[in-house]
Amino acid sequence: MKILVRHESGESVFDADKDLNLLEQLLINDLPVEYSCKTGDCGLCISTLVDGDVFVTDVTSILPGEDILLCQTKPLSDVILEVEIIPELLDIKPRIVPFKIKVQRLVAEDVLNITIKMPPTQKLNYLPGQHIELNYKNIKRSYSIANYDADNNEIELHIREVKGGAFTSKLFANEIMDREVIRFYGPLGTFFVRKGESPILFLAGGTGYAPIKAMVNQLVAENSTRQIYVYWGMRTFAGFYDNSIEKLSKIYTNINFISVASDERMIGDENKGARLGFVHRAVLADFPGLHGFQVYACGGQVMVESAKADFVAAGLGAEDFFADVFC
Repeated sequence: MKILVRHESGESVFDADKDLNLLEQLLINDLPVEYSCKTGDCGLCISTLVDGDVFVTDVTSILPGEDILLCQTKPLSDVILEVEIIPELLDIKPRIVPFKIKVQRLVAEDVLNITIKMPPTQKLNYLPGQHIELNYKNIKRSYSIANYDADNNEIELHIREVKGGAFTSKLFANEIMDREVIRFYGPLGTFFVRKGESPILFLAGGTGYAPIKAMVNQLVAENSTRQIYVYWGMRTFAGFYDNSIEKLSKIYTNINFISVASDERMIGDENKGARLGFVHRAVLADFPGLHGFQVYACGGQVMVESAKADFVAAGLGAEDFFADVFC
């Protein structure tokens, strides 16, 4: 079987693997398309089936000319697809890289700030906002890059503890030794700042702050004059574990930082300046109309889906909403 993909740069043809979904096959053949969750929930990897027979999860039949989700579709014959590729990612090739944990600091009750060290021969070519997939004894977990220090070849990650989690339980119990060589695969993902002059609204839930930290730092390094609004949502006031963007907001007049806690009442000065409520509703309270914005949201599925629906209803173009969804 063959897969023929029509895209902005022309056509690509490669052998089909009946055991892989179409999203997996496009990615391993270096065709970067929009995606996030890989489970069919985010709806980002939508493409058009031009010709061919396919199996789609939970769907009885698909006819040529209909739209499909690549992550939920496998080929049953030769297939022709029409997709939109992301040109900025064409030169970024994921690869397997060994590393060691250099530093790990508990920055909140359930969040570790990890610095990992790559070999000097391995340099990271990535776009701020992307993530890597760690592989520890065949336990695979994905984490967004909060910072890449090219001079020292070090990557910063923010890792939240998952109770009973196969990987984080070992990490938080210090069972993963600094001397152990672990590997990651990456960089991965389509979450990065698109070019333009429009104001940017970043929406972070929990450790979804990590890629947004990297993206804001990139904009600062580029001397961007775009208006930047960062809304960070946490469950409690004590959860806000990093103040680097807040510090930038005090230096650069175009950067605005707002923290929002969902589960606590305002008591004296204990709120650390945070507002109360759901983070995306805080955005709508400040910006009833969102026409002309670009939005970048990273966090849980419920937060991202609610934000997209309400933001589009408030005038945001659906094509201007970019997301990285925690699964």
